[in-house]
Amino acid sequence: MTSNKWEGEDLFQETLMKLYLALKRQPDRTLTKRFFYQVARNTWIDQLRKQKVTTESFEENKYPGNDHEDFFQICESLEILAEYLTVKQFVIVLFMDVFQFTAQETADMISDTQANMYTILHRSRKKLKKCIDLATDPKSAFEPLMTKVTRFLGTEHT
Repeated sequence: MTSNKWEGEDLFQETLMKLYLALKRQPDRTLTKRFFYQVARNTWIDQLRKQKVTTESFEENKYPGNDHEDFFQICESLEILAEYLTVKQFVIVLFMDVFQFTAQETADMISDTQANMYTILHRSRKKLKKCIDLATDPKSAFEPLMTKVTRFLGTEHT
């Protein structure tokens, strides 16, 4: 009936509770497989009705920044970050600099220490700064992409 183990366990507990209350009201009632199934099924339907989520239609122009050009710039920026940073550095930069998670929240998500988050973030920024400094050479064709990355990260370079 349920889509995962936890919902199944919740349904089982709710069903046992309802069966207990039914037996308490009618102690002479015999418990059949059919009755157990009916209580479980009705309990599941009740839970689904309570969880019913209202959805709204997505309108493309409803949200600002929904420009395809912005999307491609973000993709380019992420590709550059992925190219120059390790996976762990990439994740930490995204969590802390882009999504504004705290060091403790980030550490909890990736099972590491808060101090290590600050260290890795500092080294990542240093590595990106070095890439930006190399790319700011006037002869470099890499300049526009690095400008997009720094704009994406919110750290404009001069």
